[in-house]
Amino acid sequence: MQAAGVKAAEADLSDVDLSGADLRNAEFLRMGLSGVDFRKADLRGADMFWSDTEGASFDGAKLRGASLFEVYLVDSDLREQDLTGISLHNSLVGRVDLRRAKLGKAMLVAAVFTDVDLRSADLRGAQLNSAEFSRSQLQGAHLDDADLTNADLRTARGLTVEQVLTAQLSPDTRFPPDVARDGRVQKRMQTGRPLT
Repeated sequence: MQAAGVKAAEADLSDVDLSGADLRNAEFLRMGLSGVDFRKADLRGADMFWSDTEGASFDGAKLRGASLFEVYLVDSDLREQDLTGISLHNSLVGRVDLRRAKLGKAMLVAAVFTDVDLRSADLRGAQLNSAEFSRSQLQGAHLDDADLTNADLRTARGLTVEQVLTAQLSPDTRFPPDVARDGRVQKRMQTGRPLT
């Protein structure tokens, strides 16, 4: 299906098969997209605002530069995908495989990540302020210059002191106890700037 640049608002496309569709720069505003099959669809630069995507499948979709504002992204396999510059602002992300995904410069402000696998993901320069990582795996994730101000990582798994020392922190950034106790992290939380 070729629908690049399509604009749609306030319609229900629930359970539609859009797998492999060319939806570059498409706009979906207040759409019913639950159960939609977006597997391997090209959604680069697409906008989905206030759309219900619960149960939609994004496995293998191209999402570089896409804006998914206040959406549900659940049960998808996006490992090793190039998601550079994606926006998941204020979105709920659950049980998504983002291992080794490229999320550099991503806008993930106030997003809630639950049971998400971010092992070895590239989050360099990502905006993660006020994001929450509940039981999410962060082993080996690259957090260089990522903005973790006010982020809640208390139940994140595999997070190390070395990872967070290169990120932007604030006194309100919350870490697992073993990371929060480290004197270098405490100092960084006061200065806010990454160690160089």
